[in-house]
Amino acid sequence: MQCSRIMLKEIDAILVSNYANYDDDFVKETTGVRDEMGKPIFIIPAHPSLHRDGMSLLTKNGIPSFTIPERAVKTLSAMVRYSNYRHQS
Repeated sequence: MQCSRIMLKEIDAILVSNYANYDDDFVKETTGVRDEMGKPIFIIPAHPSLHRDGMSLLTKNGIPSFTIPERAVKTLSAMVRYSNYRHQS
């Protein structure tokens, strides 16, 4: 997660696709980075069918997880559009 901290200093959000074990430790570390940096983190498991329980744990802790990258990108795009709309109002 140290790499994510470094990247999040320069960008507004991060999409992570990996083979991690989405257990309590991973979720705790990920939520900690999100809270520390104040920026969204999206998780895309490399094998979502094998990580359903972990994806649910992530989502319950406010870390969105997606089965395919396209859904994560669409969600991030919608967040950007909404933010732009709010700033124009």
